[in-house]
Amino acid sequence: MIPEVRARRNDIDWLRIGATFLLFVFHPARPFDHQGWHVKSAVQSDAFDLLVWFIHQFHMPLFFALAGWSLERSLRFRSVADIRRERRRRLLIPFLAGVALLSPPQAYVEAVTQRGYTGTVTAFLGCFFTSLRCFSWHHLWFLIYLFTFTMVYLPLVARFPRSTRRTALAPGVVLAAMVPFALVQVGLRARWPGEQNLFDDWANFIWYSLFFLGGFVVSRVPSLEDTIQRGRRTWMAGFWIAAVAMLPILVRHRAEMFVPGAPYAAYWSLSAAAGVLGVASALAWGRRLEGVDGPRFRYLRESLLPVYILHQPVIVLLAYWLVHSPLPIGVEYLVLATLSLATTMALYHFVIRRVAILRFLFGMPPGTPAIAWGGDPRAETSPVA
Repeated sequence: MIPEVRARRNDIDWLRIGATFLLFVFHPARPFDHQGWHVKSAVQSDAFDLLVWFIHQFHMPLFFALAGWSLERSLRFRSVADIRRERRRRLLIPFLAGVALLSPPQAYVEAVTQRGYTGTVTAFLGCFFTSLRCFSWHHLWFLIYLFTFTMVYLPLVARFPRSTRRTALAPGVVLAAMVPFALVQVGLRARWPGEQNLFDDWANFIWYSLFFLGGFVVSRVPSLEDTIQRGRRTWMAGFWIAAVAMLPILVRHRAEMFVPGAPYAAYWSLSAAAGVLGVASALAWGRRLEGVDGPRFRYLRESLLPVYILHQPVIVLLAYWLVHSPLPIGVEYLVLATLSLATTMALYHFVIRRVAILRFLFGMPPGTPAIAWGGDPRAETSPVA
């Protein structure tokens, strides 16, 4: 069998690195925007609403598109049965461990700060594990959705023919791809606005499924990937046009965002364009990183799944302490972002990667961890998703 490392492409891994560490820009802003979150500051700002809204347009779609791309590459070197086993180890076990160990502290902080809970920690834990009223899987929804997508779609996509044609397609192919995305957004958002509970979340389920399957198709059809690469300036310009056009609708008709009508249809159609073009732009511009390698890259690549699992509970617990400080809101945000990044990386570097059982629970392979900035090639792992 061809060594697994040959199935990788550095630009895809760099995009995954960028998407993962962008979380340290996105989630530290959540205590300071005007939307609900686990911990909220008494002082909130429209600037953080804009930052969170902007990143949201492309961030999770990119994660799922990269996951689909990686699944196609895995199918070149592994059987369907091998992929199922690997995904159970790399996604399902970390999800279950994260929900059991890291979700309860976040849920407790939210109950205390947002719902006035005054009971004991022990009583809350009993409620968390026995009642949906207290239970939440928080940011780990991504892992269980991705695991579900893989199990559901794998038998289908494994039969998708692989193309060897390299002739670029017409740019209209990418533009036409927006149609099903727009149909999902306009047709389903009013009924399912966005709670990621898996069993009653059809808008997100189908929306992210399309990006997952789209990433697979891009990897499967080289001519489509070449088309995306050649149109990078067009996709970037289109993304900004769609995003800018969404803003006045959002400002003037915020209360109508989930009420069918002209503003609703316009906003969610533009969101589909922003999502597709944002992902296409990332794939196209990221291709320039294909030849960038080195020990630091390999160290960051190995850290991604543990960093994703760890980052939000760290942010929530630090925010619980920080939002009561007298610091200006901008300084609080910078401190929270910096401390959460440093704490997460310290936990990963000094604890998770060094302890065998924690490596297993956080989806890492057994064996010697890569030395920080030293790049032990034996530690290279398959893509997170």
